[in-house]
Formats: sequence, structure tokens, C-alpha cells
Amino acid sequence: MTDDRVRATGIPRLKDDDCHLEPRGETRVRFGCGHEASERYVLFVKNHGEELELTVTHDAPDYLKLCGECRRADLVRTATRCSRCHEAILVGQQVGRTARGGLECVGDACAGPFGFIGHWKGDRVEPARFSMFGPM
Repeated sequence: MTDDRVRATGIPRLKDDDCHLEPRGETRVRFGCGHEASERYVLFVKNHGEELELTVTHDAPDYLKLCGECRRADLVRTATRCSRCHEAILVGQQVGRTARGGLECVGDACAGPFGFIGHWKGDRVEPARFSMFGPM
């Protein structure tokens, strides 16, 4: 099966070494994935030589579904990169389309000719819905 993220952006997706996990806290719980692990953790994603810090907290709606390692693997599997600036695009983020059809983030430097077209869903773009008042 062809990886739509590579085809959509023309850029390799995140690699395992682009993302790492750091457990926080002593308390261990059993997650929905079946693993027992630290109840608090932080995921770090490489972006432009810096690390984007994603803290998973107790009030996250799907907090207990995945342990840190499974969430890290899911992040690597579902994230892609902007075809202009190469920044990571995570599930749920707004995306645009380049003139050549590549996927791009909707950042300061990357708002291309077509602007916001929808949200990244890990394997596809969910098209934006618009009302007479703008994006919904």
C-alpha cells in the first residue's frame, strides 16, 4: 500500500527517531491498549532542530486509551510534514494545499495560494466546512 502522507507531501513522514517519550511520575496505571506504564508522560517531536513538547494530562479526553509508547507509535504513524517548511503536521491541525498539490501547514510562512482547506486526519484531509460566517 502506498503511503498517502509521502505521496501528498513529497516529503518522508516522521521517523521513529523524530519522536521520543519521557515518562513523568511514579504512579503506574493500565491503559486501554493493555500496557501498564507511567500515568503521566511527555512526547517530544523534532521540528526545525527544536523539540515540540506534547504533554499528556489527566483531563485529555482519550487519556487512558493509549500508553506513552503506543501514543508515540501512533504519532509517528499519523503525522506528516509540511512540504514547504518541513514542520510536523499532527492529527487535527489545519492544513492547506500548495499549487503543486502538496500538503502544507497553515503557518505564517506557509499559507499558500489555496489557504486553509481542512484538517489533517492522519491518512487524509478532512475538508473544511464553511458557513456564511467563515470556517466552521
